[in-house]
This record gives sequence, structure tokens and C-alpha cells, in this order.
Amino acid sequence: MAHDIYHFTLEGEWCKVVLAYKDKENIHTMPINRSGDTALHVAANDNKSYAVQQLVGEIKNKEAESLMEVLKQKNVSGDTALHCAASIGSLQMCECIIEADHHRHQGHKLIEERNNNGETPLFLAALNGHNDVFFYLQSRCADKSLGPCRRASDGQTVLHCTLSRDYFALAFEIIHMYDKEIVGSVDEKGITPLHILADKPSAFESSSNFRWYTKLAYKCIYVKPLRSISPLFYRSKLCRGAQTALPERKADAENPSDYINEYRRVPPNYWTCCDIFITYFIGLVLEAFGLLRILKSLWKKKQKHVWCALILDELWKHKNEAYIGGGLKAFWISKPSCTANVDRKEEDKSEQGKDESALFIAAKNGVLEILKKILKDKPGSIHETNSLDQNVLHVAVENRQPHVFKLLTKHLREKMLWENFAGRVDKNGNTVLHLAAQFSSCKPWHIAGSALQMQWQVKWFLFMKENTPHHLRFLQNHSNETPQDIFVSAHKDLVKEGTDWLKSTSESCSVVAVLIAGVAFATATAIPGGTQEETGKPNLQHHPAFNLFAFTSLLALCCSITSLIMFLSILTSRQQPRDFRRDLPLKLLLGLSCLFMSIALVLVSFSAAFFFLLKDNLQQVVFPLYAVTILPVTFFGAAQLPLYIDLVRAIFLKVPQSCNRESEKLILLDSYH
Repeated sequence: MAHDIYHFTLEGEWCKVVLAYKDKENIHTMPINRSGDTALHVAANDNKSYAVQQLVGEIKNKEAESLMEVLKQKNVSGDTALHCAASIGSLQMCECIIEADHHRHQGHKLIEERNNNGETPLFLAALNGHNDVFFYLQSRCADKSLGPCRRASDGQTVLHCTLSRDYFALAFEIIHMYDKEIVGSVDEKGITPLHILADKPSAFESSSNFRWYTKLAYKCIYVKPLRSISPLFYRSKLCRGAQTALPERKADAENPSDYINEYRRVPPNYWTCCDIFITYFIGLVLEAFGLLRILKSLWKKKQKHVWCALILDELWKHKNEAYIGGGLKAFWISKPSCTANVDRKEEDKSEQGKDESALFIAAKNGVLEILKKILKDKPGSIHETNSLDQNVLHVAVENRQPHVFKLLTKHLREKMLWENFAGRVDKNGNTVLHLAAQFSSCKPWHIAGSALQMQWQVKWFLFMKENTPHHLRFLQNHSNETPQDIFVSAHKDLVKEGTDWLKSTSESCSVVAVLIAGVAFATATAIPGGTQEETGKPNLQHHPAFNLFAFTSLLALCCSITSLIMFLSILTSRQQPRDFRRDLPLKLLLGLSCLFMSIALVLVSFSAAFFFLLKDNLQQVVFPLYAVTILPVTFFGAAQLPLYIDLVRAIFLKVPQSCNRESEKLILLDSYH
């Protein structure tokens, strides 16, 4: 019989399953597949609410006394049917299962049942971000403590999992429901909700990187802040639906027909239709230019930032519990730092990241919002160290967080602690300058290309040299290495990669520059209209088009030769690490600029020369032909624009911009997902 029920569920013939449940009571608890699911489990997993209602009804009619035992039937994973319904997020199925035994009021016991992972249906509803189901189950749960809200296998609470999975609206409500008790909750690894928030740099504005144009749009976007909604109101709103009524307007006593005539002038929904039309029209225009997806992505990003800032404020209302974790020091066991020294011993690598407080996590990820709160309200935390005897300044420098370094520098100088902290060493004898000199295969900077990565590494090292005590430059660590020694040895591979990229780029551009120079020279010697035999002067020398031709052809020749010289100087340079700071990138920028200008000027010169041939016969198509001629320059400029912008930023920015390791993709790329 189980075989038949299994095939019925596969084919979606739930009417036959219900008839089988009605005829035979022994199949109510019979597993029908390898997962140990009953038909009720399968119906709940398939989100068949009508089938669940009918199956529960048949079970209640046939086995009223043993109803709870049937509903508590578990599969191989230890899940009951309520676990499945809560995971799916079906409020209707959850109500049906819990209300089945309303006479004896035993439904709340199902909410406290745990599967093999120690998860209750209440926990699974939060884990999957189902707000309505979570509020309903929490209102029906007899145990109002954190017990049902905690996973038994690792001690994580519903607040841990909602923050980890970016269900910030639900997390905000959970904080208001359980208050201090859940804010200070700690799992078996010592992780508090504040640790999870600090380890999500993409959730905060200070750790997000924007281009200037996306930053402008970001500032113009409005996001409605979170507000706590009571579970009862939320529940009633879901079940009954929001009912809104327009306020009554009393007619004018003197002119009773004015109110009616006002609405007779236009159809009843006229202004609503106008609003909808304008909204959709603007949306179509933005979509046509590819901006709608970018704006949606920016809106989601700002919504996350605003909501996480509010959640942080709510957590920090109980600062002691949030930071310490219920009276016990909470630490985060994280992955090794991306910028750790590749030559460090394996045992040191295994210890890297252990015993780190929320202050260290925020410093490592560049979350200024959390850092400022901790430094302001917990000033003593600045003296904490991790298992490598590193203070928060070491962690910020090692993980390439310039804005964090500036904040800590200002704070330590105000406290008269700068010299003391800057001169401290970790258990390997490394100062902050040693850590600034280190590098690994991870890309620590928000810029593309090995050469530009190397440039920002040099700038970062020199920036740290300028902002740390002078004597640190000559201190040796336990391996008898100075910061300069570490920098040279750690960046050998990056220098080679940057050199290869510069050479390949310069060689390719040099070929184009030579071709442009040849064309420009040939164009400059071929004078349109010829010359006068007696004086040798051009026949068209007084024509504006001829002057334009002469000027652009000469300037194109000069620009192409200049770009060729720049690329040749790159190929013949020594390409030492210090050359990457300004010399090589500046030569590349000048070479690309001159190459682009020479291409554009050659096309302008070509168009000016042909003006004399086309002005009489094809006068109407002259300007369309010129527009088509400009297209290659436009495509070339669009293709090289990102590299050009990166070069300008890398050359003129004194302090590099750190990379957000949790979401390294740009907002423009995120908008396509």
C-alpha cells in the first residue's frame, strides 16, 4: 500500500491519497519513501495546503485519541509535518496542523518538537525568513523563553540565523520580542549577534565602495526605516488583509452640489491612473537606458544599510550584553586573514583569527559604525589583543583598512596612546609597518590589474611609513627582517605580474601608435586642392576646412609620436617596486591619452580633407558620414574608459581604497542578478 501512496504523491493525485487515508488508518504513520516521509510530510513539502487540510481532517476523524502521536510522526531527519510546513512558509498549513487538536489544546507541543539538528518549527520559520509563520508559531508557543528559538546542535538562536541570512526585518522584530535575553545570546563557538553583524561589511555604508555617480544616486534614494510591529497586529493583518477606507468628506452646506461636481469633472480613478502612467513611463525610460536595474540594486543596498544601522542601534541599547555576550567574553573563530603573510608558519595560520572580539572583526572588515560605538562606550576594549598578541591597530593595518587606521589614529592621539600602540609588536615581532609590508595572493585593493595593485601596495607602505614613528622602519622581527626586506621579498611575484602586464599593454599600443603616426604623416604631406606652382602655397589655404585639416593632421602626428615615446619608455624602464608608485602608471596614462587623441585627430583630419570632395555632390549626407566616422573613436573610448578611470584614481589618490571582501563585485555587476 505504501508503494501505491508513493506513486500517488509523485503524480500529484492527492484525491486518491485522501481516499486511502479515509479507508485505512494504518497508513497514517506509514513511511512512503526513503526519507521516511509520510503522505502528510510530502504534502507539506510540496506546499499542497488543500491536501494537508484534507489529510489532517481524515486523521482527526479516524484517530482522534492518537491525533498528536500521528502529527508528531518524524521522518529520517527528525522533521514532523509542522517542520515541513514551517520551512515552506505556509501559514495555512501551520494553522491547520496546530488547530487540529484545539479541544485539548495540545498543538503547542508540536512547536517545541526538535529534529535531528535540534531545530524546532519556530526556528525553521526564522531560518527561512518566513515572518508570518514565525509570528504565528511564537504566539501559539507555550514556552516564551529562548528555548524553542535556539538550535540545540550549535546553540545558535533565531537572531543569529536571521542576521546571517540577511533577514533584517525579521531580526529587528525578534530583538523587540526577546530584548536583552537574545541580544546577549552566545552559541557554542562564542558568537554573539554583534559578531555576525560585524562580519557583514556589505551591510554597512562605511564598508561599501561606490563610484561617484552611484554615490550620487545612492544619496538621493529614500528608504523607509524599520518600525516594530506587534505580532498580534501582524497576524491579524495577514489573516484578514489590510482594510483601508477613505475619510468621509462632508458636503458644503451652502453649495451641496460642489462636492459631487468636483468628481464629475474627471473619472473616479483619474489621478490614480495618471500616477500609474507616469510611474511606468519613467520606469520604461530608465529601463531603456539600463538604469532601472542599477537603481533597484542601489535601493536594495541602501535598504540593507539603513536597516542594519537600526538593528545595530537596537543591539547597542543593551551594550553590555551585546558586546560581552551574557557575561562571558565572546570570541569569533574566523577564517585566516586574507592579507596574512604567506611565509608564516602553519600553526600561526591556524591561530589567526581566533579569540577576536567584535572590535577586531569590525576593524578587519572596515565597519566604522560598530567601531565608533565600541570605542565611545567601551574605551577599555582598545587594549584587547588576539591570540597573536595583535592589537586592533595591527588588525586594521594587516587587512588594509585605511579609514579604520585613520579613525584609530585619531582616537589614540586623543587618548595620548599613539606612540605606545604604534610601537607594539605581535608574538612574531612584527610592528604595524611589518604588517603593512606583507602581501598575499588575495587582492586587497579595490582596483583591477596587477600593476595598479602594486602601485597601491607601494602607496600603502609609504603612507604607513609617513604616519608611524620613524624608528619602526629599522626594527627587525623575530626572522631578522626589516619592513623594507619584507616588502621587497613579498612583492616579487606581483612586480613580475605587473611588469608583464605593462609590457604587453605597451607593445600592443606601440603598434597602434606607429600606424597612426604613419597615417598622420602621409595625411599631412598630401595637401588637398594642391599648391600654387609659383609660390608653393596651398590653393585652399584661406578655407576654414583646410585650416582644420592642417592643424589636426600635425597635432595627430605629434600625439602619436608622444604616445609611442611613452610606451617605449615603459618597455625600457627598470620596473623596480618604487617605479610603480607614480612613474610607470603616469607614463601609461599619458601614452593612452595621446593615443586616443591621435586617433580622434586623424579622423577629424580625414573628414576635413573629404569635405572638399563631398560638399558639392553629397552635401546632404556629409554630416551623417562624419557621425559614422566618429563611431570607432567612441567605441575605443568606451572600452578604455574603465582602465583610464582606474589609472587616474590610482595616480592621484594618496591613500588607496580598501576592498570589501564580502561583496567585491561592483554595484553595476550586482544589478544583473
